[in-house]
Amino acid sequence: MFGLNRLSIQSKMILLLLTVSLLSIAVVSWTGYRSAKSALTRQIENQLTGIRVAKTTTLKTMLEGLRDQVIAMSDSRAAIEGIKAFRQAYGELATATVSEDEGVALSNFYAGEFLPALQKNLDSKPAIEQYLPTGDVERYLQHHYIAASPHPYLQKQLLEQSPTDKTRYGQVHAEYHRLFDRAVRIFGFEDIMLVDIDTLNVVYSYQKTAEFATNLESGPYSNTLMAAKAKAMRAFKDRDDFKIADFEPYRPSLGRPMGFAISPIFDGPQCIGLLILQFPIDNFNKILTGDKHWEEEGMGETGEVHLVGPDKTMRSRSRFMIQNPETFLKTLTANGVSDRVINTIVARGNVICSLPVESEAATEALRGKSGLMETTDYRQQKVLCAYGPLELDSLRWAVLAKIDKSEADQPIAKLGRDVLAFATGIALGVTLLALFCSSMLTRPLRILAEGARRRVRGPDRVPHRRRHRCSAQVVEACDVGGLRDGTRGVVEVQRDKATADQNGTAEKSKSLSLDLVETETRFKDWNARILSDLDQLYEY
Repeated sequence: MFGLNRLSIQSKMILLLLTVSLLSIAVVSWTGYRSAKSALTRQIENQLTGIRVAKTTTLKTMLEGLRDQVIAMSDSRAAIEGIKAFRQAYGELATATVSEDEGVALSNFYAGEFLPALQKNLDSKPAIEQYLPTGDVERYLQHHYIAASPHPYLQKQLLEQSPTDKTRYGQVHAEYHRLFDRAVRIFGFEDIMLVDIDTLNVVYSYQKTAEFATNLESGPYSNTLMAAKAKAMRAFKDRDDFKIADFEPYRPSLGRPMGFAISPIFDGPQCIGLLILQFPIDNFNKILTGDKHWEEEGMGETGEVHLVGPDKTMRSRSRFMIQNPETFLKTLTANGVSDRVINTIVARGNVICSLPVESEAATEALRGKSGLMETTDYRQQKVLCAYGPLELDSLRWAVLAKIDKSEADQPIAKLGRDVLAFATGIALGVTLLALFCSSMLTRPLRILAEGARRRVRGPDRVPHRRRHRCSAQVVEACDVGGLRDGTRGVVEVQRDKATADQNGTAEKSKSLSLDLVETETRFKDWNARILSDLDQLYEY
């Protein structure tokens, strides 16, 4: 079968040893590879999931702390007495007027300082009419606390008391500004605002940005997410209520992403105002990026954790833009991201609220689901992604912890190469061992076969081998096929002789018969010696 009968015993033994050994190596190697691959895959998945859960927990703790802070501050005497004093002082400014020079100074501030700085973070040119306040109270306060302030924009809070404002509002501002300054420094807020609950006028702003003194219902910033949350809170007026406004490119802060926490201020049973805390996204980014120590956090060369908002745009910075912005922008262009989006990213210097994320993982997380899947990220790269929601109040973000699939598969690929090299080495060793063992085991039979062949060719008697010498040779490798052929040859030679002389004389026939008998007797004796040597082989 399959030509095996034509193979020598040594070849058959080699084939048997190799078949059994190589099959065993293959089965053990494949089983070990599958088990190790499964363990490595679980380790990577558990690592991503663990990082995602840890980041989500930290962020939620921050948001809950922010909620507790805004509720506690809204119940403080500073907030309650402050909103009462600012509401009254703001109302007394109804008769205030702005001189022509003051109006020109305010217009110059917007045209020469605010709008040029804002335009750097926009992909379009803003119009001054869209931002310049029109009401007398708004113009009065913005002139004295913004345009006339000697401090640069975004540092107007350094002016504790306006030297040009001699009204009651100036006195109230000097009294309460230092209290709110202390709160900002302790808790790290960007801004603190007090809003009249009845009119939604911003009666106080710590940082004195462009929304100061404007109206959140009809003013230039009434379409912001912060203004929408303020309007919703005014409709219910529930004590200890709070709302988180999602991050947005906040134009009073020159387009930087800002979020807001809002809570009502009650004086006894009456809601008299809103406390609004403005916080930047920097602290969130520091947590998500591990302060830019991705590899130390186990994210490798391509891993990152980022947020996605309800509008499916980024709510945190991209690792790849931080590390190599030029290559990152080229990648976005090659992937077909619109020029408008890329121009906005370039202008702002980040992808927050600009770069769309349409991955399946983001969609599932925004639906409130958690899990792990292979998907395509915002760079159109195959990634392994752990996803889940971050929820507080009515706010829901998607938290995605991901790593490129090619990097995640590197340990598995290395394992496969190591297993293959190990199995190949063992297979080579087994092959050499099979050759050596088969040669040792078949040598005695080869010696016996050679003796049988010499019996056919050579002299009538086979030289006698001493028992101890035969025993030493019996332990070596041999060929049973050769022994069989030699024995058969002896019989065939004697049979040929008998056939050739059967027509001779009776005397020759008788002599030949005697010769044949003698030869047969000798063969039986010789065969008996062979059997005796074989017995010694087995005993040995």
